[in-house]
Amino acid sequence: MTVLLELDTLPPQGAVTLKVEYSFDIKITAQQARRQVDRWLLNQVSYLMGAGEPMLVVAHQVVWRVPVYLSTPDFGQFGPLGIVEVMVNDGTMSTTAQLKADIIYQAEKRVKLLPPYRLRQSSPLDYLAPNVAPRLIVTEQGEIVPISLAEA
Repeated sequence: MTVLLELDTLPPQGAVTLKVEYSFDIKITAQQARRQVDRWLLNQVSYLMGAGEPMLVVAHQVVWRVPVYLSTPDFGQFGPLGIVEVMVNDGTMSTTAQLKADIIYQAEKRVKLLPPYRLRQSSPLDYLAPNVAPRLIVTEQGEIVPISLAEA
């Protein structure tokens, strides 16, 4: 688990002595926070988005900082697109309409950088049930044509 201490006052340069004594109760675990953010993303933002590994942040409030990632079938997971904070004491999330809009904006911006989707011309034989379904190919004209497994 990563713990981040956000300090408001640090000198820009020189020796720093840091003594930390901070008491708080963790009533929401990292995994509970991650699942909560996953549910919010699925229900409110996009089924292609998911929560990353939470980081415990100790500042004026103690929160789980959960990154948001976008996943695509061809390119996998990329991001983070934003951060959702979950309070460790009661599970309250920082989900606002502005946060949702920012995450969607970041996703749209990054998706535009991806190469165009390429349709597969055929399915690998390992993914086909033997003697059940014919193999399909897409011709240059865009027609879908079945061929037998014996021809493959």
